[in-house]
Amino acid sequence: MSTDSLPVRYEANSKAWMLTPLMEDWLKELDRTMRAKNRKILLLLDNAPVHPKVTLENVKLQFFPANTTSALQPMDVGIIQTVKLKYRQRQLQHVLLEMEKQPTKLGPEILRDITILQAIYWINAAWQEVRADTIQKCFAKCGFTEASVSDVCVVNDSECDTVFDIEDDYPLAVLKLSSELFGCEFKELLDIDNQFSTCDNNLQDWDRPATEILRDLSDCRADECESDNEQEDVPAESSVSSTDVAQYLEKIRQYALCKNQPAMLDKVMDLEDLFTRLKVEMTDKQTKISDFFKK
Repeated sequence: MSTDSLPVRYEANSKAWMLTPLMEDWLKELDRTMRAKNRKILLLLDNAPVHPKVTLENVKLQFFPANTTSALQPMDVGIIQTVKLKYRQRQLQHVLLEMEKQPTKLGPEILRDITILQAIYWINAAWQEVRADTIQKCFAKCGFTEASVSDVCVVNDSECDTVFDIEDDYPLAVLKLSSELFGCEFKELLDIDNQFSTCDNNLQDWDRPATEILRDLSDCRADECESDNEQEDVPAESSVSSTDVAQYLEKIRQYALCKNQPAMLDKVMDLEDLFTRLKVEMTDKQTKISDFFKK
């Protein structure tokens, strides 16, 4: 499967670092895109060593002064946090569903089985769900406002600090699982990766192309790939269980990977996301009903 068919741009190295050549390629691609659309934009960047100071035609780079990113970078005052929480919600919903499908399998084992491909689709879905007003409020918090837009985007400190807290009513089952698997409250998952390095200015560990890694992920075992002429037995039961649905979706996902059908993969990943959310909502309702009668 080609990385070009993914919903995000994908590159890889052994330490999952951002590197200067990668950042420069991305900036040049962004510049070409803006030029094709006849647009000129301002891009705000911090002074990370991997951020190159290049001159572009349609993208102007503006670097923040040293030690001001936490106060001036809109991504750091709520936008990244919102994406992280939405991603974590999908991750834990997936674990809940898999625990139901495989009762003998523990949560940590399920976490280890999550593939990069699944994570890519969850990240893309999480970003797509970030509301425009969330981004506006975070920009306003950092002082990026004008009189003409003040009526649209006026926030105070307390409102912006909690902008990502009020976006979702997270299922009770997800909140409980967070404590069991990670030993912390769900919102504390925002800080779980703070100690990981994200960049280095030395050009090292750029050892495996993204296409190779993705090909490894999408390689299918022979017994998981059906031939075009092979048909599934139709179940005799008139009703379909949740387990049946999960298995059907998994088979369709494997088929899309084996046959290199990115459009089909996009659709089935959306269906898996919707199905998982539905299952967690049902579990959450059952938990609340059970807790009510215990009182």
